[in-house]
Amino acid sequence: MAQDEVPDKTVVNDFYTHRLDKLLGISGVKAALETRAGFEPDFQVNWNTVRDWNETSRYDHSTTEAKARDMLVAVADPNSGF
Repeated sequence: MAQDEVPDKTVVNDFYTHRLDKLLGISGVKAALETRAGFEPDFQVNWNTVRDWNETSRYDHSTTEAKARDMLVAVADPNSGF
């Protein structure tokens, strides 16, 4: 996009979201993520864990300790973490 070009409103709104699928699309890395997930089962598992997160998830009192640990592993794994 050119410096003096006004971006599409949908794109601007997508910047102000916590939806990972939208942010990955804007950043241009969605295709690479999908390719990697297709070749690396552990990465796919971690992506499946992380992609459902949203800004209200942290306030969900029904979240179990196991689910919280899964999220930590999915994000922090040095080899296949998201």
